[in-house]
Amino acid sequence: MISHVSGARSSILRPGAVVVALMLLILSPLAAAAQCGQDGSGFETWLVQFKQRAASQGITPATISSAMAGITYDPTVVRLDR
Repeated sequence: MISHVSGARSSILRPGAVVVALMLLILSPLAAAAQCGQDGSGFETWLVQFKQRAASQGITPATISSAMAGITYDPTVVRLDR
């Protein structure tokens, strides 16, 4: 059982909440992988969305451009990711 004590108040994480959190952690990358498609047809859209998400999390445009330069769809990587 996981608990957190703050002052006189104690809260306990229920097993159901832990399961939901673990499912979200596991399924989120799978959903992201599915967005680029089986054949790369959705890769450009995924790439734009990925860059927008990075920018919304405070990553500078220069860092995004540098890190994503030359990125292309690789079916082997997608196959291994699934």
